[in-house]
Amino acid sequence: MSEIKLLEDLNKIAIMASETIKGYTPDQMREMASKYDSDEALAAVYASVSNKTGWIGHDIGEPENDEETNNRLKKELDEWWKLEKELYAEIVSRLQKENAEKGTTYITSGKGMWYIVKPFMKRNGFRDGAGWWVDEYGKR
Repeated sequence: MSEIKLLEDLNKIAIMASETIKGYTPDQMREMASKYDSDEALAAVYASVSNKTGWIGHDIGEPENDEETNNRLKKELDEWWKLEKELYAEIVSRLQKENAEKGTTYITSGKGMWYIVKPFMKRNGFRDGAGWWVDEYGKR
């Protein structure tokens, strides 16, 4: 019998126990993002929106859903996904600007969105919780 090896550090896994930013609309989150200019605020809004998008995506196709529920969820997902891509574009723009100021180029080709924004998220207090953005220090 072979030795069992864990592939992940279990201390880094997060489980979402409830829907994130419940009660907020994409427009409200968009407005919130526009009020604050700091990288930390952008990271916090992006984390919330990204987690919300993931949560809704996981809900689509659940066995207890009827067709109407899945259609509603798909429409909701499209709205949140649009906002997530807007916030992502702003993060990438900031990363590219920083690198240009250093005389380097921030490479985005050949990487998934998650890995592209990860350095920005990390320096602003978020870590990868196995697919969810998690507040690294429990401050939020």
